[in-house]
Amino acid sequence: MQMTKEDVLLDQQQYHFLFMLTAREAEVSHGPDASLTLRDTDPKALYMTARPGRDRAFISTDRFMKTWMKNTPAFALNAPRVSFLHSQMKIDADNVSQAVSINIFDPGEAGGGWQFKLGTKGNDLPGGRYEGIILFIDWAPATGSPPEPIRLELPSLFGDVLRRDRET
Repeated sequence: MQMTKEDVLLDQQQYHFLFMLTAREAEVSHGPDASLTLRDTDPKALYMTARPGRDRAFISTDRFMKTWMKNTPAFALNAPRVSFLHSQMKIDADNVSQAVSINIFDPGEAGGGWQFKLGTKGNDLPGGRYEGIILFIDWAPATGSPPEPIRLELPSLFGDVLRRDRET
């Protein structure tokens, strides 16, 4: 099925952001206090978007995480989809690995790294130590205003949107 001009226009008006965090290692624990702890995290987090305009840049991982920590309710209401990749992932017969979908929330600082609570979706990720970590943190496309976590993380991109929202 081919997209109409209206479909393309609507698609281009949606806000869609992806953030990427990398770390040298992670520790996953399960049980009542299930958690994901990142250690030796890259000081830069990459973000990118293809809509409503193409933009990509690095922001401080420290800033990204502290914004999330200070605004946990906004992040809980607009929870991102998160994929976990690591350097020892198994590959299939076609040399393809599948990222593990996880649910992380309530971040905090932990011994020079970052720790998240790990939701039940993380049960597909066995407990233990992992190396060469990439977290893809993806907010589903939204029409209208960008999701609040994105506005908090990248306020300079939405000056006009923020002003318009305050005026209404």
